[in-house]
Amino acid sequence: MTGSPSRDSQLTESRWQVGQVAALLGVPAVTLRSWERRYGVGPSGRSVGGHRRYNRLDVERLQRMRNLIAAGTPAREAAGRSVSATSSTEHDGPELWTELEARYLVDLASASRTQSLADELHVCLAQRGLSSVWDQVVRPALRLLEDQYLAAADCSDIELVLTQAVSESVDRHVDSVRPRAGDAANPVLLVCCPGERHHLPLKVLQGVLLDQAIPTIVLGPGLAADAAAAAISRIAPSVVVLWAVVRRRELMGFHRTVVASEFVCCAAGPGWPRTTRPVTSLEGAAAEISGLWLSATSKSSSFRP
Repeated sequence: MTGSPSRDSQLTESRWQVGQVAALLGVPAVTLRSWERRYGVGPSGRSVGGHRRYNRLDVERLQRMRNLIAAGTPAREAAGRSVSATSSTEHDGPELWTELEARYLVDLASASRTQSLADELHVCLAQRGLSSVWDQVVRPALRLLEDQYLAAADCSDIELVLTQAVSESVDRHVDSVRPRAGDAANPVLLVCCPGERHHLPLKVLQGVLLDQAIPTIVLGPGLAADAAAAAISRIAPSVVVLWAVVRRRELMGFHRTVVASEFVCCAAGPGWPRTTRPVTSLEGAAAEISGLWLSATSKSSSFRP
């Protein structure tokens, strides 16, 4: 089995094009080429076809140079200082890397480079974990596509490629951690409410809970309300999480049905009214569900003979 890429290899892997870096830094591509030609502050690598490819260290140097020039430092001096400076990736603009990685995912999806997309997600998950990848990489990438859509650019096919790749990566991650939680009785049950189609956040939440050794099952989209209610009764979960993105009239009736069954119930997602006190962030959902699960399992064990 191939090990996870090291931090150093990720810093020096040349993969970003000049247009991507220019858009990220807000510097025209012609200016980046000029800095390379005049001051030697350029990409460390080239593609097979000879095109410029920047790595993370290259972009950090360019970011420092841009910031120095903006502060009034002459370009030549800024170039020298940016090249000689010691890299400090832990403190050097985390939001920059959020956008860079998000743009990279979108570019791979746009080009239908599915294998490269899968490899990139694998690297991200191996290095940063599921929760961080979702919040810092995948969600920003989906927001970029949403912005494109609002700008009247039909990118639904790109979104489909990206979400499919993320879904498959999450499945592999879940499969890798599932044995830690085992097939315990009374699991947490994550339910995609009737009428919902998008359940990728539920799959991510499942992975985060399994990472904490909390047994978790997902009921995906497509179930009618009565079928979902029957499944909940049959599985007898310790906690039921009801996921809703879009507010629908029948949601509250479904919520009341589950609550009336005396299961511990948690509403999640932007589709719920405030009266249900829904959790709307991955971190918040994981924390609340973990607490509910621990409380439910503690009560269950206290009644055992």
